[in-house]
Amino acid sequence: MSSSSSDVISGGNIAVAIVSVITGGIVVIVVAILIYKCCKLRMWRKYGLSPPELPASQPPRPRSDDDRAVAALTTTTVDVIKERPVRFSSPQLREMTGDYAERLGAGGFGVVYKGQIPGGLAVAVKVLGSDMGRRAEEQFMAEIGTIGRTSHVNLVMLYGFCFDADLKALVYECMPKGSLERYLFFLDEQEQGLGFHKLFRIAVGTAKAIRYLHDECARRIIHYDIKPGNVLLDEELEPKVGDFGLARLCDRDKTHLTMTGGGRGTPGYAAPELWKLVPVTHKCDVYSYGMLLFEILGQRRNYMHGMESQEQCAHRQPLCSSRPPSHHHHFLFLLAVTHG
Repeated sequence: MSSSSSDVISGGNIAVAIVSVITGGIVVIVVAILIYKCCKLRMWRKYGLSPPELPASQPPRPRSDDDRAVAALTTTTVDVIKERPVRFSSPQLREMTGDYAERLGAGGFGVVYKGQIPGGLAVAVKVLGSDMGRRAEEQFMAEIGTIGRTSHVNLVMLYGFCFDADLKALVYECMPKGSLERYLFFLDEQEQGLGFHKLFRIAVGTAKAIRYLHDECARRIIHYDIKPGNVLLDEELEPKVGDFGLARLCDRDKTHLTMTGGGRGTPGYAAPELWKLVPVTHKCDVYSYGMLLFEILGQRRNYMHGMESQEQCAHRQPLCSSRPPSHHHHFLFLLAVTHG
């Protein structure tokens, strides 16, 4: 009798243990999901954003997802014209880019494709890698949270973004002439470079963009990656500063900003303090702008990883050797104005 009752108690203990394990597993999963959601929400708020939501009222469902994407793009164009960044869906971007047919280039965290919004508006769609890590995701948030707040003739316009589970992308205005870097360092021998007066206009426009970010936005924006590759040129070769992946918002009452992680920026352009664990200021952008001016004047890089051969460097005649000294004063004046 006692043996039978002992077996019942033992079986009951096993059942309780199984239930406890299952319940504990469910609790752990729920807590993990909540922590993940909280981290995502905190990241959005860090860059002054609210988590994007789909519109409350959806248009009547067409016969297919692709048809629905085309219909939604028509209404989206209105928001783009109003200079208001909008959220695109994955089918919309596939339709805009013709199933990602024309590739414009690639960077550290994604590939850029050419697209078009109904009405003929050309766009550049930067698609981030599906396996992007935390740093790439932070740069994605930084771009939306900074450039999405700006409106200036010398800043690349952000038309919208995609934040679907299967796709993370940014949609910019298309800059048909590419970057200043190409005109300084990568022109073929038969291609004509930019004249001095055009380079001077590019330098002026870049300085205006930096000054706007530092002094004319509601919250100061520090770019942290001013370089020729991030100065893009439109059809008229007018400059627009882009790539805000490293940018940060800064309250005006805070003169210094503490950076985490170190190594922010690009070697050859980044201010020395960006590579140290010390507080930094918006004048890091002024330093980078000064390095950009040196490259415009000399038509050669300040820093090269795996230096070019002497023959490659020798064929580039420094711009300063063929220009009057007064032109140098113009560039130094630009540096002083931006610093002010």
